Amino acid sequence: MQFIEQSGETADRDLQANACAVLSGLMAVSDDIQERVLSAGVVSRARALLAEVASGEQRTLQLNALACLAEALRDREAQAEALVQEGGLEPVLSLCRPDLPARLQEAAADVVCALACAEASRGPLSEQGAVTKLAGLLATENHDVRVRALMGLGMLLPQRGPNQVALAGDAAAVGLLLGLMRQTEDLDCRSIARDLFAGLASNPECKDLIAAAMRA
Repeated sequence: MQFIEQSGETADRDLQANACAVLSGLMAVSDDIQERVLSAGVVSRARALLAEVASGEQRTLQLNALACLAEALRDREAQAEALVQEGGLEPVLSLCRPDLPARLQEAAADVVCALACAEASRGPLSEQGAVTKLAGLLATENHDVRVRALMGLGMLLPQRGPNQVALAGDAAAVGLLLGLMRQTEDLDCRSIARDLFAGLASNPECKDLIAAAMRA
């Protein structure tokens, strides 16, 4: 654990990336091991590390830190809430970008989905622009990224009318949803996209926005 605490110019980024990968693997073995690693403070440390490198070009370290967080947050609402309270959303959401490598997009969306599983985290996620970030990932051609983006939207939209309005007002996102609904190659994405669109269409505040998006 001490390796991922290093910061600044003295930090060995390759070693930190490897340490994150090892911790992810350990937590995936069993719930008991996950609990032990959590007790050692992995969420706070991985969050701090990600915040330090999120704006850089260390893609392997970013990927492994995100994977470590996703595994740590698996079925752990208290840990998800703690991450949000520590300001951990910003670096995660900053990596939900369609111009980044697909594996990195997927890892960032994984963490967003893990956070969205915790009801208390959905408000902060919405307030910090998670809906817009996830909608932007729908443009990718990568199946795994699209599925995760759709799943994340599925958790954030139903309980919050403003999120539905925000998505309906994004003509590009509505167009992408329609495209996913019409395609026949990716049935998982088509099914989730249909459910999301049906939810938007059932919201009276969204109908004019959807119509405008479809005319655009």
